[in-house]
Amino acid sequence: RFAWTRLPARVRPMNNGFRQRGFSLPELLVAMGLGVTLLLAAAQIHTSLLGSVQQTIAEARVNNDARVARALLTEAIRSAGFPGCHPRLQQNLTVDDWQPGVPAVGVDAGDGVVGPRERLVVRRMRSIGMFRVVHQDPVQGALTLDRPHGLESGMPVVVAGRGGAVCLVFRQAVDDPRVLHPGPGPRQINRPRDAYPALTGPVEVFRPQRRVFFLAESVGQSDQKSLYRRRSDRGNRREALVEGIDDLTLAYGIDETGDGAADGYHPGFQSTSPVSVVAVDLGIRQALPIPGEATDGGHRQWRTTVS
Repeated sequence: RFAWTRLPARVRPMNNGFRQRGFSLPELLVAMGLGVTLLLAAAQIHTSLLGSVQQTIAEARVNNDARVARALLTEAIRSAGFPGCHPRLQQNLTVDDWQPGVPAVGVDAGDGVVGPRERLVVRRMRSIGMFRVVHQDPVQGALTLDRPHGLESGMPVVVAGRGGAVCLVFRQAVDDPRVLHPGPGPRQINRPRDAYPALTGPVEVFRPQRRVFFLAESVGQSDQKSLYRRRSDRGNRREALVEGIDDLTLAYGIDETGDGAADGYHPGFQSTSPVSVVAVDLGIRQALPIPGEATDGGHRQWRTTVS
């Protein structure tokens, strides 16, 4: 059995002398206003910091692109015109007196500016490696090598032997992949010689390389131009190098007094003696997609001189 006990009709709560109460409406409104103000200030600071970080990243990207473009062009110009061996030691056997790497640097534009339809052309002789001569024809001077050279008939060739003391310039006269033939050959592209210099042991073989730098529309952004390159020994494939390059300018530093220093600069399109060129002045105009940092109407100019 259960005994039911009737509770008193009125029970007084015990508050121990403390009065319970909450926030008033004005207090809540003031707190909410302060909170919203702090959130807006934090959002504004975050937006400002984010914009500053984005601008810093964009500036770093632009500067890095400029360094890459200058490095690629400087390296190409510095190695331009390399003939494979000292010009005074060369024996040119070609009928047309072909000169390797000449002209070394040029612009196919009338004002020396590489625009969307113009090109900066850099020529040199590039080594394809060291070979060993296993036999030499004493009459025709044909050199049989220890491995295939990969040079087709008619291609200009420079062969340097004896540590560079002997240097032959000729056009490959046959299709044999293991023979370099400096004689007249079936196409009569070289001049006959009564005697060819003896070449035995290791020789270094050079072939012409033509590098073309040009500007064209960027692949990713149609409103920008990019710097591209084609290399003759790589199938003349179009290689994208740097975005945001609008113009290139070129000028030759000419030594007119013979002291080895540039006495004046002439636009790259002007023909001049390669011997008198001692420096190349290269100018790069780069687009600046950074608000507030643009110079020259949204572009930046970079200049460098290559001796």
